[in-house]
Amino acid sequence: MMIRSDVQGNDLTNNRRCRLKRQSAEEFWGRAQKPVGCWLYAGAREINGYGYLLNPFGDKPRYMTAHRVAWTYTHGTIPDGMSVLHKCDNPSCVKPSHLFQGSQAENMDDAAVKGRTARKFSPALIK
Repeated sequence: MMIRSDVQGNDLTNNRRCRLKRQSAEEFWGRAQKPVGCWLYAGAREINGYGYLLNPFGDKPRYMTAHRVAWTYTHGTIPDGMSVLHKCDNPSCVKPSHLFQGSQAENMDDAAVKGRTARKFSPALIK
């Protein structure tokens, strides 16, 4: 997770998170801007664009990314070791049809194929 700090080194991310409150499903979906295409989470976001909020399910971890919350509301719990990936490559998108589950290895392969890694790979080089 990328954490932005100000000049004095204060952790701004944690300060913002202290102001978050748990959201119901209605509040969560109400924060999704739903134009044609991606549904953009309009709540708090990390520097990398991923929305985040207090875990509405009261479990650990304390905070969850918005796309994982969207998946859980739509499809149920996410198995241990599984990631929720974006078909659209928009980190703030929470539209259920734009999300899919995959392992961390599949997440890294997906990122490499789409050119989102430091080293660029062609699909032919993967696997």
